[in-house]
Amino acid sequence: MPEQLFIVILVCLGILVYTAIASRRRAEARLRSRVRESFGSRERRKYSDADLERISYEFRTYGTEGFFLDDITWNDLQMDEVFGLADRTFSGVGESALYRILRTPSMDPAEIAERNRLIRFFIENDAQREKLWLSYAHIGKPRESVFKLVDNLAELENYSVWQDLLCLAAIAASIVLAVLNPSGMAILPIFAVVGSIIVYYRRKARIEPFLACVRAAVHMVRSAQEIASSGIPELETYTGELKKNAAPLRTLPAKASLLGNDGTVAGGLDAMLMDYLRMLTHMDLIAFSSLLSQVRAHTGELRRLMEVLGYLEAMVSAASFRAGLPQTAEPDIAPEGERAFDAEGLYHPFLPEGVTNDICADRCVLITGSNASGKSTFLKATALAAILAQSIGAAPASRFRTSLWHVYSSMALRDDIAARESYFVVEIRSLRRILDAMDAGEPVLAFVDEVLRGTNTVERIAASTEILRHIAGGSGLCFAATHDVELTRLLEEQFTNVHFTEKVTEDAVIFPYKLLPGPAQSRNAIRLLSVMGYDESITRASEEAAQHFLATGRWEKEGTP
Repeated sequence: MPEQLFIVILVCLGILVYTAIASRRRAEARLRSRVRESFGSRERRKYSDADLERISYEFRTYGTEGFFLDDITWNDLQMDEVFGLADRTFSGVGESALYRILRTPSMDPAEIAERNRLIRFFIENDAQREKLWLSYAHIGKPRESVFKLVDNLAELENYSVWQDLLCLAAIAASIVLAVLNPSGMAILPIFAVVGSIIVYYRRKARIEPFLACVRAAVHMVRSAQEIASSGIPELETYTGELKKNAAPLRTLPAKASLLGNDGTVAGGLDAMLMDYLRMLTHMDLIAFSSLLSQVRAHTGELRRLMEVLGYLEAMVSAASFRAGLPQTAEPDIAPEGERAFDAEGLYHPFLPEGVTNDICADRCVLITGSNASGKSTFLKATALAAILAQSIGAAPASRFRTSLWHVYSSMALRDDIAARESYFVVEIRSLRRILDAMDAGEPVLAFVDEVLRGTNTVERIAASTEILRHIAGGSGLCFAATHDVELTRLLEEQFTNVHFTEKVTEDAVIFPYKLLPGPAQSRNAIRLLSVMGYDESITRASEEAAQHFLATGRWEKEGTP
């Protein structure tokens, strides 16, 4: 009978081991498939406010020195959505690095060239790219920014394990007493186990954010060791840096086996059984104390490790983004002091199959045309070309030559009710920051949509003329869109005029979305009212009033008081 029981136990253990191994292999296979399918995907990831808070933590805390895209420009150009299109990262360090890179376009041609070298390598070498990405997938994305988790370590006092050891001792003593006195003490181990579990959850809840930090550190050290030993010559500079900074933390992965699964890779039955064992023994909390001391002693090396890891994965993600676009052009960077912006086949990355346009600007550009004709989309596409060329090394275009710019925009503004500021006040504040940057000598590339739309026509045209004239007198470039055709004449010496147009038929409006030379000549707004079903009396009276104004310069008709 004992032999049969022993065989049953062995069979059960064998089944458990087989199930655990099979479960892990399935999880790894799913992960490999996800990694492979992610490359070149054009899916646009969506983020909650909490996600964006986590992702932007490193930039907001450490990355705001020197030039960066301010909040107005970032929001005008829908850069959160652009980030979602470019983000194919699997780790918290990677997504933070990619966000920071997009937020801080480089002004260093050598840095842009190095990014291009890495991105081309990752595009062309599937096996090495997938190997890195699998390693990053095991780091995962904790609920908090990994950089914030490391910062939080300073807030935790030294973790004492005496309560955990006391719980272990209580369980051991209760078992001994129960064996010695089964009739009187049999229930004692139950009380000891329940008490130990209660203490476990209370203590674990208090240190959970810090436990997540230590887990993240362990995964990053393990990934750094894997990448450093990958033997990829093209990454030698970075693998050497990883090896150096991982050295003082190299024992973390071995110690961390007791911490448990954190959800970065699905756990199996073995993980569930280990969770129960941790509740009873507190072994993860005891191990945490030792790991915490080691991480705290080498925070500098850990932070540098995170920066290098994040940068490499950001380049892999940028490679995926570029591979998913129909065409990209690495920038031909103009010599310092030259004012250049020359693009062929330019398109917006949200509309990769849309109409492309060419633009060559060695002076400021004024864009006219009706609503929905393509002015705002062209402005955004042009601004994004500059930003992406200086961040991920390529513009959405077939050819791109440019100077290196500080990009500013004033486009999608709105009233600030909380600050009790009208649209016009918000607008002039937005324009003022562009003027200040130009007056400070920054190499500004500015994008303005409908200058001073928040005020009356006479003052808008007068003030817009002088503001745009002042901008054109600086060393930067400005792309401005307007409905005020008067500006095309007033600014023709400072601005190159281009326009978008539309074709209005009896029952439809067709927008070619092609940029054409010269100012807009068509006046189709009233005709559009007719196409959209407005009463004929309204459209006829509108047309008569417009013709009268063009002929006399006055809105009122003869005899009107």
